[in-house]
Amino acid sequence: MPLDVLIPGLIPPIEAPAEMRGLRPPAVEKWLARGDHSRTEARSARQWLAAAYSLGEPAPIAPLSLLADGETVEGTWLRADPVHVRIDRERTSLHAASVLDIERDEADALVGALQDHFAGDGFEFRAPAPERWYIRVPSAEMPTNVPLDEALSRDVQKVFPAGPGRIKWPAALTEIQMLLGTHGVNAAREGSGRPPINSVWIWGGGELPRGVAAPYASLHANDVFARGLGSVSGARVMPSPASLQDLSPGSPADWTLAVSDAPQRALDRGSAEEWIAAVNALEHDWFETLGDTLAAFGTVRLVLPSPAGTCVATITAASRWRFLRRAQPLSTYA
Repeated sequence: MPLDVLIPGLIPPIEAPAEMRGLRPPAVEKWLARGDHSRTEARSARQWLAAAYSLGEPAPIAPLSLLADGETVEGTWLRADPVHVRIDRERTSLHAASVLDIERDEADALVGALQDHFAGDGFEFRAPAPERWYIRVPSAEMPTNVPLDEALSRDVQKVFPAGPGRIKWPAALTEIQMLLGTHGVNAAREGSGRPPINSVWIWGGGELPRGVAAPYASLHANDVFARGLGSVSGARVMPSPASLQDLSPGSPADWTLAVSDAPQRALDRGSAEEWIAAVNALEHDWFETLGDTLAAFGTVRLVLPSPAGTCVATITAASRWRFLRRAQPLSTYA
């Protein structure tokens, strides 16, 4: 009945401001110091989850996310997430939906316009959540693509999706940008001082996998990719817990996964204040009582992805007595 605790974004990035890198949550650092450490090559929660469920690369993020969003999933799907494209003198950069605060009626209007425009190409657009859009395409038109989290740090002109079929994806993205850029929704957003939703980013394509590994009997997460994996693997899927003490161990052979993406969402928004608040909340709600959680589950693994790889700290009953291990700042685990 071991427990895995996956927290992307808990390790502050190298370029984080001093107030983030100087945060020293004592319970988090205590348990990390007392654990036995290993590393994997996964540079994100997405990559770590894909490996845990024995998915190949690239993983079919879109259909699994769409399933978790409560939609029917047939055919080949891509994420078509709304973004703001900024063209500077030297590069073209993306800003994700996490900083755009897209409203439901805005998403419906923009996705409806895209559906009307591209229906003749065999596309189907959906937006089950304002910040998550999807597109179904003929399987022969599946492009190669770069995940959104990786594209955010790169010059997007160099990583446009491309495919072997009749659809020229760079040209299609240009059409999308022209359509969105002239839409009344964006005129209203710019009029109120908000950045326009002037493009989408195509990524995470594939079909819903019919057979995946089943490493967890129970999964507690709000992240749609994690929840989709839980669903197709037959796990019990529930929201991310307010406290780890809310979790109930299963049988001795059953593993449980708990995910908090609150620190990562704060990083995606570029908010040091939100990140500090998220880490302090986890310190109070998850880590100050981790001793009780350990007693219930027997083994707890803290799984902390970062761009340098994923740190896995395995904590057992023996970890309680390692008093001489000095606590280290979170940034040392990158």
